[in-house]
Amino acid sequence: MGPSIFPRGQGSADGTCPEYGTFKHLSQELVTVEDHLAAARKYYNGSVRIYSTFAQSLSQHLLARPFGFRPAEYFQLEEGRESED
Repeated sequence: MGPSIFPRGQGSADGTCPEYGTFKHLSQELVTVEDHLAAARKYYNGSVRIYSTFAQSLSQHLLARPFGFRPAEYFQLEEGRESED
């Protein structure tokens, strides 16, 4: 029998290894966190769109500028960090 990639006494990635359950749980948690971040980013960008529209609209222009309302920037990921799969 040749050398095994798994240390002696441990199972394989098919779920027989106790650590596999922990990895699976962490993987699911990561997906959940990424989903929450995407939802927060979508909400933030929607709020920025509404805020910027208000600040730039002609009817509000006389009120927005004197009170310090300025267009805000959308959230964007840095170049190359969008997908690290």
